[in-house]
Amino acid sequence: MIFLAINIVTHGTLNIWLNSGTTLIPSYLVFSIFRLLIGEVLVFATEIMAFTIFVKEHKERRIMIYTFVANLISLIVGGYLITALPV
Repeated sequence: MIFLAINIVTHGTLNIWLNSGTTLIPSYLVFSIFRLLIGEVLVFATEIMAFTIFVKEHKERRIMIYTFVANLISLIVGGYLITALPV
């Protein structure tokens, strides 16, 4: 339940933030990538903090490593799927 709640909040917020930006050139790739990287760093940091606060089953260091690795794998797989799936 903790995993689901934290991920819904962080990734939902990231999705809203990425899709609400207005620029002079909406498809400006560099701006979009920069915005995504900032958002992902914030998601990584928020989830690491949230999981270390709410999960008490393991040591903090282990929770932080697992959270970081899970987010990194999710970022890589999600990035691949976005490029591989049809529009």
